[in-house]
Amino acid sequence: MATRPFEISQEHETVIYGGSKGDVSLYANGTYQPIITWKIPRQMLWSLIKNPKVRMKLYDKATGEEISPNVKLGLSIRKPGQELFQEIFTTKQYSSYYALSEADQLNKDYDPSVRFNLKQAGSFPEDSEMTMLAKVSADVTIDWSKSTIYIGEASKLDLTETDL
Repeated sequence: MATRPFEISQEHETVIYGGSKGDVSLYANGTYQPIITWKIPRQMLWSLIKNPKVRMKLYDKATGEEISPNVKLGLSIRKPGQELFQEIFTTKQYSSYYALSEADQLNKDYDPSVRFNLKQAGSFPEDSEMTMLAKVSADVTIDWSKSTIYIGEASKLDLTETDL
């Protein structure tokens, strides 16, 4: 079984919702809603460390501006057979991304600002879904033609894939 670090983005071939599949509308209804979802391919296992690096810039389609820094974010998993996503995250404010340029998010000096705190490290089997959730205080449509998101890094072990 070969294991290697890798990175997923809004353009990754495993995207099944949001990202390269289209814009996503979020409603101010007090719930966490998916903004992008990836499906783990057959014969693969994905693993996340407890504090993976996540870089992003998210823009509102209606205004063309970056989304509110007050948006709350979470990374979640739904394994095959589960009806709901698991809450594996500690809430993160978008403000840390709002304050940093995409170049700054790559800078090691700002590394702690762009790491998600998960409840624990974990591995997720084929056909599981990993999603980024957002809770908004005003309706917004994520414009994926302008927005970016990256989880993991090709040279780090934040996110790995294992051939089964």
